[in-house]
Amino acid sequence: MAMIQAALTEEIRTGKVIYHGLAGHLLLQSEPYILRTRIIAPMEYRIASAQKRMMLGREQALAHLEKVDQERQKWTQYLYGVDGGDPALYDIVLNLEHTSMEQASSTIATLATVRCFGMTPKIQKQLDDMALASRVKATLAFHASTSELEMEVTADGGVISVGGNIPAHRFDEVKEIIHGVPGVTAVH
Repeated sequence: MAMIQAALTEEIRTGKVIYHGLAGHLLLQSEPYILRTRIIAPMEYRIASAQKRMMLGREQALAHLEKVDQERQKWTQYLYGVDGGDPALYDIVLNLEHTSMEQASSTIATLATVRCFGMTPKIQKQLDDMALASRVKATLAFHASTSELEMEVTADGGVISVGGNIPAHRFDEVKEIIHGVPGVTAVH
């Protein structure tokens, strides 16, 4: 998870990213400048789409969609401890039963240009801090001597704050690894 979060935060630092996927926005949950969108559709719409896209019969398409839905639910519950279908996880939920894909796309594009989702120096600093903290977490998770430690990592400029259950005799080692991450200027 730390590696995925690090890669995702590096990509969003420009502020001009559209992420299409299942639950990546949950890795960035606390960030207010991300427009979290969910598009839903009635089962009949989804079946017809799957039949056309995958060249399946109706029953095969239905079985495929039920399997995918079940796997997605298990995945988001396991990784994030949430119900991925909870509308509270999104800023907007669009239903393709009541709108076309073009109208949904236009709505999302309009919302994305609203000032509250625009890039500001403050938001850029938050993105940079989140990216640095994520790189540090990924480095610690990937390093053989610290991969088993559970730590909370935050960044403010180049200053990294680390918390968690770190044995006192291991803290110097943790600090040394963190100092090896480009952009880190101090560790607390």
